[in-house]
Amino acid sequence: MSSLDEKRIHDPDSEPERAVVASGTGVAFLSIASGRVGSVSLAHREPAADVATSNGRVVVASEKEVLELNGGEAETLGYGPASAVSIDDRGRVLAAGRRGLARRENGEWRSLEVRSDEPAGESRAIEGDLIASAAGVYRIASGELRYSGLEAARDVTSVGTPRAATDAGLYALGNGWLKELDGEFATVSADPGTSSPGALGRAHAASTEGLYAHAEGDWQRRALPTEEPVVDVAYGETVSAVTERGTLLIADNEAEGVWRTHPLGLREVHALAITSR
Repeated sequence: MSSLDEKRIHDPDSEPERAVVASGTGVAFLSIASGRVGSVSLAHREPAADVATSNGRVVVASEKEVLELNGGEAETLGYGPASAVSIDDRGRVLAAGRRGLARRENGEWRSLEVRSDEPAGESRAIEGDLIASAAGVYRIASGELRYSGLEAARDVTSVGTPRAATDAGLYALGNGWLKELDGEFATVSADPGTSSPGALGRAHAASTEGLYAHAEGDWQRRALPTEEPVVDVAYGETVSAVTERGTLLIADNEAEGVWRTHPLGLREVHALAITSR
């Protein structure tokens, strides 16, 4: 790996977490402990649009192909270019790009087709069995994509009660899609460690107006130490967020608007993931 200029030293008594950032600069691995970044290393120098992690695995959607990163090694998975990627609960990789949506099973990619009587659009995010698309939200069922509603979806979370971030607002799935917040939303994230089926715990959503946190059953605006737009939120020892311009925010006390800021030296940041708790 090639080290960036940003280097910090961890507390020797702290066990660091590893975070991964996908950006126009490439894929960066971060070491985080006690709310501080200890090191930033560029693991892959090609532009990346998305990253997914599960049980220590790191899978990347890049402009060329889907990759799995293992330390300093990159394994090509044979599908691309890709704009979104995820790992399902069976360890299968899902990827979306110009060729549509596909799932990798037993080393082979299998396309998931949209039902012919339903709209189709560019896939932007994948989580669980939900897909955020330019045409709305889709659900994977019986090996195909079925339109679930909405328009111009940017992001989805399937944790707890599913949510969708769209150009028209933030929606929750109940008896249809129910609007919870107005605005142009770019991302929504939920912590599976604090949620249960049908009940959302810790969660965040970001719009052009700022960052919102789900607390006490409602969404509340959170103050940030920057005006840079947040593009993703991830959960580890605490809450971390990253901005499009490459600033990492780690919450000391998010309810009071207290965050540590860490410039990462990355451009056009798209996604953030934590590989361990």
